[in-house]
Amino acid sequence: MSGHGSEQDELENRVSDVAQIALKARWGELAPQIPMSRLFVRPASEGPYMAVEWRANWLLEDGGPILCEVAGYLGAPGGEPVILKSRQVEKSGWL
Repeated sequence: MSGHGSEQDELENRVSDVAQIALKARWGELAPQIPMSRLFVRPASEGPYMAVEWRANWLLEDGGPILCEVAGYLGAPGGEPVILKSRQVEKSGWL
């Protein structure tokens, strides 16, 4: 088995760990923190470039839906995500 498969598996696990927290958040938990970004970058001494970013942004305006994304990167900084998980978080009527 090539090392690339294990890199992909490790990235998937890291993205899933972040997504468990970020993508299950409720609107009321995310709204006070917009915009936010969490970034993990694996040290070069531990292997090839790997990063996980968590972003949340208003889709339209304050009080509207929030798009929450978790992106995983392999290869080189500035590239396209290898893994992208996202969820739109709607405001409940009672908030």
